[in-house]
Amino acid sequence: MTSYKKVFILGLNGFPSGGSARIEKLKLIGKALVYKGVNVTFVNNSWGYSKKGEIPASGSFEEIDYIYTSGITYRPKTFLLRRWIEIKGKINEIIFLVKNKPDVAIVSVVSGMFFHLYFYWILSRLKGFKIYYPHHEEPEVTLDLNNLYYRINLYFFNKFAWKIIDGVFPISRYLEHKIKQNNPGLPLLRIPAIADFDIFNEVRKTCDKKSEKYFMYCGSVTYYEIIEFLINAFENLPVSEFNLHLVFFGESEDEKKLKQRIEKSSKKNQIFVFGFLDYKTLVEKYINSSGLLIPLRDNLQDIARFPHKIGEYTASGNPLITNKIGDLNYYFEDRKDIIFAESYSEKHFSEAMNYVVNFPVESKRIGEAGYQIGSKFFNYRNYSLSLIEFMKIDK
Repeated sequence: MTSYKKVFILGLNGFPSGGSARIEKLKLIGKALVYKGVNVTFVNNSWGYSKKGEIPASGSFEEIDYIYTSGITYRPKTFLLRRWIEIKGKINEIIFLVKNKPDVAIVSVVSGMFFHLYFYWILSRLKGFKIYYPHHEEPEVTLDLNNLYYRINLYFFNKFAWKIIDGVFPISRYLEHKIKQNNPGLPLLRIPAIADFDIFNEVRKTCDKKSEKYFMYCGSVTYYEIIEFLINAFENLPVSEFNLHLVFFGESEDEKKLKQRIEKSSKKNQIFVFGFLDYKTLVEKYINSSGLLIPLRDNLQDIARFPHKIGEYTASGNPLITNKIGDLNYYFEDRKDIIFAESYSEKHFSEAMNYVVNFPVESKRIGEAGYQIGSKFFNYRNYSLSLIEFMKIDK
């Protein structure tokens, strides 16, 4: 059998400083491989999210090697410098791949961006390595199709992407089914939202249990529609002792709109907004929460995806409050290991939150049962052997 020992993660910038769902998912896939002795390198070709001098341009993080072929890890201030760094990084990435050929590459380009994927396919065929694609979302609804360049990319992506890659990690059954319709013979390994349960278990041993009762939402501030939905649902709660904690990452023009919305709220003194938190502090907030919120809409975007936070929420051991959308139907049962709102409406979501208020003991039991589901299906370690066998990696 061919011995594959070197795996590169390509097409995504920001490791190890970035905290986006895509970076976290790829990091955990990398850790799953490292756990069984595979050498993994994260190749960034432009800049990341760190401050100047904060991290070196190459190194190792949580046993995953990384390199910035651009030579810098922070975002340059000027437009011209950013363009130059992009060009330099891409050229050096090609040189790096020519000199350091992987046995297998996991290519994570933005869903639907065919020409980015095609670039790595050309390199893979010239150098003789396999490429695997983690498919996280439905590009028909996530790309701005008013942009001609995106429309062209999407056309070629739908027509050719599933014919040129060697395998796919779809995140949901919806995406898996769509790929099979295009290429029934393409190898697939479904990997849902995953989390590092070891970190949660370690933090749980030492964190102080807070007396404050609060619901918590963690996500991007760009999801303003969801955030406003949660504020409205929270305002409908008939009790006063519960607070709402909103933890955001990233920057957006919606921040100003959010502050104005909170200021108008009848419960503005019970809504607390948090910016960037180090991961240990974030995990402590998860563990101390009374309920973790993630509304899902009955639309194609939410049906196709599997939010990264689902894995982390279950790892906290606290009840997850959401909607019965997409793949959640296959993992959870309402009032047994999750709390499903009857529909995506502020009234029904508020009622689901109120269940936690009225039945704290039962809600805690639901959270503990959710932890068991997560430990079985969303713990990254559980995918180590499946990944090695799927990509034919002999450790």
